[in-house]
Amino acid sequence: MSFLRRVARHSLRDSVTSAIREELGVEPLLLHIGRSQLSKTCTCIYGLPSDNKFCQPITNDSICPTVTPVLTTTAMPNSTTPSPSTTIDATTPEVTTVTNITTPEITMVTNATTPVATTTKTFAVNGNLILNMDFNDSFNTQNSDVYKDIFNATERNCKQYLSKDCSVTNLTLRSGSTIADFTLSSSSQDGTQVQLVIDEMLNQLAEKYPVRFVSTKKLNTSVPSEQITAGNSVIVTCGPPPTNFGSNLTVEWTFKDKIIQTDKPSQDRISKYTIRKFFNIHEGTYVCKMNRADGATFTQSSVLKSKPAPLIFVDPVKGTVKCGGSVTLLCSVNSDYKVQFNGLDPPSPSPDSKISYVYTAPEGCTTQQKTITCLETNSGAKETIILTLAPNVVCEANGGFSAGQVAFEAVAPCEKGKVGNKTAVCKTDGIYGDIQDNCVLEVIHNLLLQSEELDEVTLPGFLKDLKDAAINNTKTITDSPATIRAMVQILENVAKRADSLDITIFEESTKNIMESAGILTTDAARNSWLNLNNESNIWFIIGAAISNTKNAAACTAATFFIHFFYLALFFWMLASGLLLLYRTVSVFEGGLSKMSMLIIGFCLGYGAPLIVATITIAATAPSNQYIRENVVCWLNWDGSKALLGFVIPALMIVVINLIILIVVIAKLLRRRVGENAAQAGEKHVLVVIARSLAVLTPFFGLTWGLGVGTMVSPKNIGIHITFALFNSLQGFFILVFGTLLDRTVRSALTPSQLATSQGRTTSTGTGTLSSGVGNFFRRLRKGRHSSNGYHLSSNVPTASNT
Repeated sequence: MSFLRRVARHSLRDSVTSAIREELGVEPLLLHIGRSQLSKTCTCIYGLPSDNKFCQPITNDSICPTVTPVLTTTAMPNSTTPSPSTTIDATTPEVTTVTNITTPEITMVTNATTPVATTTKTFAVNGNLILNMDFNDSFNTQNSDVYKDIFNATERNCKQYLSKDCSVTNLTLRSGSTIADFTLSSSSQDGTQVQLVIDEMLNQLAEKYPVRFVSTKKLNTSVPSEQITAGNSVIVTCGPPPTNFGSNLTVEWTFKDKIIQTDKPSQDRISKYTIRKFFNIHEGTYVCKMNRADGATFTQSSVLKSKPAPLIFVDPVKGTVKCGGSVTLLCSVNSDYKVQFNGLDPPSPSPDSKISYVYTAPEGCTTQQKTITCLETNSGAKETIILTLAPNVVCEANGGFSAGQVAFEAVAPCEKGKVGNKTAVCKTDGIYGDIQDNCVLEVIHNLLLQSEELDEVTLPGFLKDLKDAAINNTKTITDSPATIRAMVQILENVAKRADSLDITIFEESTKNIMESAGILTTDAARNSWLNLNNESNIWFIIGAAISNTKNAAACTAATFFIHFFYLALFFWMLASGLLLLYRTVSVFEGGLSKMSMLIIGFCLGYGAPLIVATITIAATAPSNQYIRENVVCWLNWDGSKALLGFVIPALMIVVINLIILIVVIAKLLRRRVGENAAQAGEKHVLVVIARSLAVLTPFFGLTWGLGVGTMVSPKNIGIHITFALFNSLQGFFILVFGTLLDRTVRSALTPSQLATSQGRTTSTGTGTLSSGVGNFFRRLRKGRHSSNGYHLSSNVPTASNT
């Protein structure tokens, strides 16, 4: 019997052993559960025999009791198993891994290898939610409604969306509105499902509490955010919020922490914000917040960026090809774009960032036009090349312009870094003339496009970009009339946008405006301004550009400079009159040196205007009465009468110069005593007076006296036309009589005359006048005959000089 038991037991053991070896791939061990754990045995009596062989089974015991798992595991020899840790923030909370051992303690009898214990992992997810309501300490009481609602909503959704074994622990509430911190313990660590738990939990609580819901979904855009190109129209869509938020909501859009739009959601509970043309000034984080009356909020956000738009260059833009002749067509594009030619036979090369094609006109062709398109392959942007096929040409290709017939206007591209074109007209002599450079610096061109889309948020950054561009490209800007025109247009657009949107321009932006405009007023820009319009007044253009901005700081600065430079104009005219008077009445050589007169001239021409302008602004600006009430950039009249700071000095100078004119003419007309001489020169005297008035009136700025008429009768069109006509010629007269007829200038231009003049002895009195005006009067005083009493020796002063 004992033998049969041993055989039976042996057979059973072999079967188990074989199964373990095949299924687990390890050597079997004899297992037991100690008496100390169960208080009684369920397999062997009193454990294993001392010889570690077989044990006598118990046949009369009941079913073995359930064993509570011990939270330990016997590790593999010489190895450690680190506890993994993962972090998931607010919407992806912190996760800590805990190992639960579901097998009882294992006692091992080692034959060859160690068995692998079966384990499961529990992840601890730390999260929180915010209720927009005042915190109360009673919320932490487990029987409070707030505590129970949060606990139940958390646990219910955790079990439904994360795992069935999910549980909620460590729920505590604290201040900061009301913040609920909690821990989710689960065998799942799926971040998507964890976020779904929190979203559904907040949606459930939103039915009763003012929750703060921050969506992890980005705002939807009409153009994928990674494909937004400068100049694109972009529509940004927000919502819908969770269903329990309801539909009675208000929407607030912010950009760079400033509100850019407020509205109500549509019936489908969404809101849209449109950016008509997206540029780099619009790059940044856009936030949409939907607010419920009780304080519940739903927030969505997204970071939007753009890439440069395709900028295609073609050469030639417009040209002529002689029949049987050929021309090389070029097309290139910026950035990572590619272009190809359309309308060619044979086809153009494969798309690339820069391509070329040699086009040959057919023999014996008639005059006709051919249009070739250079197309960007993805965006559809394009530029066209217009070729005129002609039997013959007059102007050959030259200076970037293609060949052409008489009166043909050729169009050539700009150099790299500029946008626009150059035009020229083919003349009968076979040479291109009437060349116009319409090329604008690319960075200024881009700013010009952006200036049409400015708002309160983007304006400060734009003005800083404008200042930086102006400073970094000063020479290029001042040498380019087209770029200066674009700069003025930018300032005008700034004024229009600021006025229409009621934007306040603060101090830093004002400084940026003045620094940008200052580049346009340098001497280096003079030739460009002459090219644009010889009669333009830059400071009035700038003043007009920033008028009506409702920004007193910017308008005050512009008004100060306008006031200063106009006063300088008048004081320099006064200096010219005083110098002429000094030369006229001075009999003997000597007196003031040239350096002394130069110092006096600069002190009078710039120092006096600066003093007057400073006193005017100091006296009226503190009371906000320096500029006009409608924010027109000019001196106030109705309130502080600040305009008198310009009118009084200007009129006084006009009167003084008028007196000087009378004295000079009287000095010129002083004749030797003798009735016959007077009668003989009577007709000539009238000519002298007429010529003197014709020259000195504009030179001394006497035509500005007509300004009194415009003030007395502002609606009289005739006075305004006369005032504008005569004053527009002032610069011309100063150029002719103050520069071109100046003996010093002419001597410098003709060295031979300079050497001759150095050998002469100059006379005193008016004979010493070195200006063109002095030379003019010297010729007048010589007259046609010596008997008329007006001849004056160039070598020796006569009695008539005194």
